[in-house]
Amino acid sequence: EHADTHSRLMQQHAMALEKEQIEHAHTRSRLMQENTDTQDLLQQALEKEQTEHIDTHARLMQENAYTQDLLQQEGQCTRGLSAEISELSTQLSILNDQVVHLKSHIERLEDSKR
Repeated sequence: EHADTHSRLMQQHAMALEKEQIEHAHTRSRLMQENTDTQDLLQQALEKEQTEHIDTHARLMQENAYTQDLLQQEGQCTRGLSAEISELSTQLSILNDQVVHLKSHIERLEDSKR
């Protein structure tokens, strides 16, 4: 009876050990698959992030070039306007001098009529 009990207990122990090893193998396999899936997701996220970074960098470089072009155009316009204002100011000064001269001339003519 002792030998039967011992044999039965050893058999139960062997079955329990085998069951535990199978469960361990399944758990290990599941965890390895989850790890692989996680690594894949991380890689995809990294690639997406890098692509977005490259796209953003390219867009910002393009916007910067556009802004530089606008600033250059604005500078040219400003210089052109400044030159025109200077020319108009000179012409206005000349016209003012002519008006003063004509007023003086008119006053002299009126004085000579009297």
